[in-house]
Parts: sequence; C-alpha cells; structure tokens
Amino acid sequence: MKKQYSQYKRLIISVIIFLIIVSGTFIWSNYEEFIHKIKYFTYKIESQFSSKNNLSSFHIGNYQIVGIDVSRHQGRINWEKLIVINENNKHPISFAYIKATEGANLVDKYFEENWSEANRLGILCGAYLYYRPEVNSLLQFNNFKKMVKLGAGHLPPVLDIEEDRGDIAFTTYLDGIYHLLKLLKNEYGINPIIYASPKYYSLFLNNSKFNKFPLWLAYYGDFVPPSYFDKWTFWQYTNKGRLPGIYNDVDLNVFRGNKLQLQEFIIK
Repeated sequence: MKKQYSQYKRLIISVIIFLIIVSGTFIWSNYEEFIHKIKYFTYKIESQFSSKNNLSSFHIGNYQIVGIDVSRHQGRINWEKLIVINENNKHPISFAYIKATEGANLVDKYFEENWSEANRLGILCGAYLYYRPEVNSLLQFNNFKKMVKLGAGHLPPVLDIEEDRGDIAFTTYLDGIYHLLKLLKNEYGINPIIYASPKYYSLFLNNSKFNKFPLWLAYYGDFVPPSYFDKWTFWQYTNKGRLPGIYNDVDLNVFRGNKLQLQEFIIK
C-alpha cells in the first residue's frame, strides 16, 4: 500500500512539474500578449467600479482627436445627445466612422439614418465596409458604392478586415483584399484605410503592397499600442465605451495627429 501511494505521489508531482514547464514555456513565448491580457483584465475590473466608461477618462494618453465607429450593434443613436460631450468638453467627438455594407448584399440596418444624422450635424464622418473573403471583391465594392456617397469633406473609406481566410489560398486571399482596395482608391481618389488588429496585420498585410495604405489599428485595454507596432493612423482603443445618446457599448478611437492633420487627411 505504501509503495502504491509513493508511486501515485511521484506521478502527481511529475504531472504538476510537466504542467508548470508547459505553462511557463507558453507564457514566455507569448510574453507581451500575456502581459497585455493581464492589463486588460485589470482594466475591465476597474471599469466596473469607476467612472472610466466615458469618453474623457479612458487611457488615451496625449491624443486629442477622438472619434467613434458605429453600426447596427449600437442600435438607434440619438446623435443630438451624442455631440454634447462630457462636462469639461475635454475630448469632443471629432469624427465618426459608420458601417455601411458587408459582403455583396448586406447593408447595415442603421447606415442611412446614421449617415444622414452625422452629416446633418456637421460631424466629420466616413464609411466602412466589412470584408468577406469568400465574396468577390467587385461585388463587395459595388454594394458599398451603391450605398455610400463619399465626397469632399468626408474621411477616406475603410476596409474592415477581420475574417480568417478559411480554405481560401493565401495568394488568392491577399489578391482579393488588394483588388478591393484599388477599386476604392480609383473610385474616391484617395487611399482607403485598412482596419485590422496588430496580429492580423502582421500575419497577412505587413508588406510593401499594403504598407502604403493608412492603418486603423484595433488594440484594446492598454495605454498605447504595442511599441513594436508603430504603423497606425487611427487606433481603436476600446469597444466598451459609454456615451450619451448611445445605449450600448461603442468603439472609441483616436487619430494620430492634430486637427490640422486630420483636415488634411479628408477627401478633397
């Protein structure tokens, strides 16, 4: 009996040591991502017990140009209330990106209403399309073009790239993205913006073919984007913002520049 117990004890210890080694190896190989997740978890806990879920108090550093992006997920927006910002008016909303289309046929439920209201109230705005890699690029472009009338005074169009390529060949996948970006540039006379996470951009788009397009970086819960990733123009720093006039969580973003640089960025 004692011998069996001793063997059992050694087995348990061996399993524990093995798990420690495996866990340590994983954490070490993903150190920066692991630290980021710890920070984000802490940040989310703090947010539940403080007033940090508003525009003025998020960790946006020295960036003064703050904006939102919205879609059907925010529901119906009261744009009149939205432009009345926090009590100190420290970070007024300087721009809004509005989801227009997805794939070949889908149109965001609230696009026309959001687009009309944002323009009526003089909010600098732009539109984005959500990319579907399995759908022909020309069909996606035509869907966007049919719905969105971009012109002088609007922000450049955005291609929101989040979907994995699935079974699509790597070169075919990249060719589809590039073709759609070129169609947008030819139509609106300005380089469209790529929206992606650092990991996604690094895996698929970090090359001379795509580097010429401005980047809108999706990276949550930290004070600044990762130091190793310095190729961004817009930074979506949270998807948990709370603002007057929007009754669900909303994405908050900063522009990397001043007001004059933002004006230079728009369609002429």
